[in-house]
Amino acid sequence: MKHIKFNWGTGIFITIIVMLLWLAFLINKSFEYKINIDSDDYYERGLVHTSQMERIKRSLAYQKDFEVELNSETILIKYPSYFENKELRGELWFYRPSDYELDKKIAVSNKESNMQSIHILHFKKGKYLLRATFSADSLSYFFERELIIK
Repeated sequence: MKHIKFNWGTGIFITIIVMLLWLAFLINKSFEYKINIDSDDYYERGLVHTSQMERIKRSLAYQKDFEVELNSETILIKYPSYFENKELRGELWFYRPSDYELDKKIAVSNKESNMQSIHILHFKKGKYLLRATFSADSLSYFFERELIIK
């Protein structure tokens, strides 16, 4: 029976093999990891940051009047009375910080007495950020509210 000698060369070889196996394991795991980013167009959004700040500043006067009520069946959005007889164009983005695949985008509509009702069945339980961006009379506005759907 042959006896294999264990010397420093064998030790280095075994160490390199173990390190390569560990590196292959880490690379494999990194491809399985799901990366949640705020949006795919974050660079473009950064370029129009000034206009977003203007939207927010313009919306400050109406912040208290923009209300979001949550009940067991619907999300009720009440737009400020300033927008009552104005046609709103824009979107409601229900942003889910923990999983971007659960984000929802819905068109803004204030036709039913300056309110909008959205069925809660379309949402999974958890935390959402409602980001409302819309325009009226060629001026744009931005409102943000946190929602916890139970």
